[in-house]
Amino acid sequence: MSLYVILNLDDGSRAHAAQVPFKNPPAPGLLCIVRSQDGFLDPARFVRVEEREVPPPASEPCEFVSFATRAEAARAIGNAEALVAVRQKVLDWFVANTRDPAVLRLRWSMRRERLVLRVSPQSRTDVRELRQMLADDLRCALDIRLEPTRQIAAETGGVGSCGRPLCCALGIAHPEDSLLAKARSRDTAVGICNRPCCCLDFQ
Repeated sequence: MSLYVILNLDDGSRAHAAQVPFKNPPAPGLLCIVRSQDGFLDPARFVRVEEREVPPPASEPCEFVSFATRAEAARAIGNAEALVAVRQKVLDWFVANTRDPAVLRLRWSMRRERLVLRVSPQSRTDVRELRQMLADDLRCALDIRLEPTRQIAAETGGVGSCGRPLCCALGIAHPEDSLLAKARSRDTAVGICNRPCCCLDFQ
């Protein structure tokens, strides 16, 4: 069994670090600095430590770097405030291009050298124009990902209408709809991702 640090990234998605860098786990919510797989530093909130044989499902691997200093915490707050304006620009672009994003998540690296934008549009969307607009305005590396709504729900986690943790976030349901073809009727129960509930697979 291995110990994994579970963290929440700024956009609400889940991350895990494969090594526990402290003897006594801190209180939940403490701001930490992690290094993503592409080498950028990201702020994250400590959640808990888990002893597991495999990494937690629906979570991004990262490397724990340190606990945030006061200066880094202040920078993270400033980044979050700046993202409000960026989010509005992105939403305005989707509206102007007659696209309605079902899910929109933004995450800035600590030094604002990279912006991660994760969107699940209602229909297929060409984001090349959006990428160019943001590149000209922000002058930073852009990571724009078009992801299925169910996949984002699985990574973010939450509680379903049944009052239990989401099946997809627990790793006990397939994130795609291939197993739900039988459940396409208008009366089918839907989850928070607005897709047929994963639990229908087990009926």
